[in-house]
Amino acid sequence: CKSAIALSIEGPAPLAGKRPVFLTDVLDPCWIWHKVDLTGIASIEASAGQLPFNFQIGRDVEKVAMRPMVTSDGELEVHLDGCTGAKIAVLPMPHSGANVALSEVRGALAPQTGVHDLCFTFTRATLDPYWALHTVKLVPGH
Repeated sequence: CKSAIALSIEGPAPLAGKRPVFLTDVLDPCWIWHKVDLTGIASIEASAGQLPFNFQIGRDVEKVAMRPMVTSDGELEVHLDGCTGAKIAVLPMPHSGANVALSEVRGALAPQTGVHDLCFTFTRATLDPYWALHTVKLVPGH
């Protein structure tokens, strides 16, 4: 959603085969999905990869967005109509560690109707791990 230091980064896994590619802004990793019809959507599924924060950005490291986390491993937050909009989903991230493959998270989405923009951000206490969003899927209710 921003492009102060926008990069396209290849993920570290798998060692053989096609690796995921992440488009991210080093200073403020956030993503916007424009004009999404949320009518009847009950939950959300997302995949993300963890990347090492090894960006040589000098004093700009002080400008990196650090959103406060609630759980011990941080969360993926989904905001309605912009990154300062209401949180409509908070999905706890798995423990970061040796797993460098894509991690998947799922959770309920607060009921909405109509077309909206969605903003996705990660919370964290330190620069590492640096989570990057890969895919998002909306799941209708039954």
